[in-house]
Amino acid sequence: LIIIPNKKIISAVATGKVQNCGEFYPVICQGGVESYGTCEVGLISCDKNTGRCPLFFANGATQKEDEASGGACLFLALVIITLC
Repeated sequence: LIIIPNKKIISAVATGKVQNCGEFYPVICQGGVESYGTCEVGLISCDKNTGRCPLFFANGATQKEDEASGGACLFLALVIITLC
């Protein structure tokens, strides 16, 4: 997996439970172990079924770093689509 969006952020901001996405940062993984059960995630989440985190997930990431990862994925996708 390259990236998994955290859909909880969208609903939390929309319902007013949080003011902005910044309240989910920095990303913290207990004991430095990157998995669904050990990480408090930001915009990029881990896989609930396998427990694994995607390629662009980073422990300690800030909102800007997650946004940059999303941009990099978008760019890679556009390059791949263009080449095919």
